[in-house]
Amino acid sequence: MSGIRTNSQNRAAHALLSDFARSWSHEGVHLTAAEFKIILCSYFNAALAEADGLEMRDISLPESTSKMDVDRMNNFIEFVLYISATLGVELSD
Repeated sequence: MSGIRTNSQNRAAHALLSDFARSWSHEGVHLTAAEFKIILCSYFNAALAEADGLEMRDISLPESTSKMDVDRMNNFIEFVLYISATLGVELSD
């Protein structure tokens, strides 16, 4: 692990998760930022495992964002930005 996460990373991640909660729903069901955090962390871990050549049969328990280092948090934020663009989530500035 390399370095401790920054406060700006924390703010960025929480803002993105709040944007998801505010602007995206599935079949009319809205989720909270905390619920999106669990879902997106699970998919993030699955994507990383797949990239490493591991086969994911089930979604694993999500990694705690509070335990992510600088690099891991940057990767998570980039992942959430990618998913946001894919789903058309409106992001605030």
